[in-house]
Amino acid sequence: MFLKKLELSCFRNYTHLRFFPSSQSLIVGNNGHGKTNLLEALVLLAYGRSFRAHLPESLVQEKKKSACISAHIENKNKTSHLQMSLTNSGKKQFWINDKKSRSFHFSKELPLILFSPESLGLLKGSAEQRRWWLDYWLSMQGRGFFVQEFKKALVQKNRLLKQVRKGVVSGKKACSLLESVNELFIGKSLSLVKRRKKALQDLSVFLSEGGEALFRNKKSAQAGGKRPVEVYYVMKALEHCENGEIESQFREQVEKSFFIEQEAGVSLCGAHRDDFKVLFQGRDSRYFCSQGQQRGLLLALKMAQVLWFHQVEKSSCLLLLDDVFSEIDKHLVLNLLHFLDEIPSQIILTSVKTPSFLDRKKFQVFSLHEGTLRKEEIGERRAQSEGPLPF
Repeated sequence: MFLKKLELSCFRNYTHLRFFPSSQSLIVGNNGHGKTNLLEALVLLAYGRSFRAHLPESLVQEKKKSACISAHIENKNKTSHLQMSLTNSGKKQFWINDKKSRSFHFSKELPLILFSPESLGLLKGSAEQRRWWLDYWLSMQGRGFFVQEFKKALVQKNRLLKQVRKGVVSGKKACSLLESVNELFIGKSLSLVKRRKKALQDLSVFLSEGGEALFRNKKSAQAGGKRPVEVYYVMKALEHCENGEIESQFREQVEKSFFIEQEAGVSLCGAHRDDFKVLFQGRDSRYFCSQGQQRGLLLALKMAQVLWFHQVEKSSCLLLLDDVFSEIDKHLVLNLLHFLDEIPSQIILTSVKTPSFLDRKKFQVFSLHEGTLRKEEIGERRAQSEGPLPF
């Protein structure tokens, strides 16, 4: 997969922008000039939602009714045109090759992996954030169907529970309907859990490889002979349940919640309550890692996704690294750069200045000033380089 062209209209601080990225691009500009806005546009197109907190009207330029994001993608000798429009009221529409589409189809057309300062929410944030990330990862693999089917079953069950709570449906009819809905819900929930666990297990192989590559030469990574990074799935209240017992114990949990859920008017157990943990040296990274270590773990997770695409899908993805060189240890920076040299994925980096350690023969530098993007020549890059990093 290769992003050939990105075009923005009335989006954030971009009145109109055309960006033709190379295989490895570095966007350089002062804070507040639109580096992250450009990456946000790509994420909106691929994910259907932003990775930043915002009001819908903040995405569209002032006094404009709507904004447009479009991209031309080359994938296996086929070019696709993806387009998204969004209004200042929050309404979004999507097209693939001028035909109306839905946002979850874009994840397969534009497989995109993002690292940004906000990515720390994946480790430090809520279980909901981690579930969303994992379900989007399934969509990128072409398994979004299981996510959508579970959501339909959940909506159906919650709708019925609200009706029971309000007394719209009561007595034997309510019990009969809930038993029927629960049977469908259990099946869809377990089906999604199975795919989520498989996705994490598959990723764990590459997570170990990515973690070892990123944390190599780091003494703490060798402590106790443990793998530096591990990840595992957690079903609420069934964390220590054996695999063979999951279905029976989950059914038992749903049955126990039968009357409590009717009083609450909402489903209290299922795939929408689950979580996963990222461990560093066998300890939960949320509580036992510094912020610098957490950033390193997130990079390892992104590296694992890139490796999965390369080795399993025999394809590539678009890797976005926003302000990745800030607050990262020297050895992590150098190991990351070595990793980037080895992978066949398109990369877009952002930075306030051009780091001297980047290979200028591989990275095309674009300077950004107040929403205007300009391709730099090699001579300019040398003149504007910041010199050695103050490690």
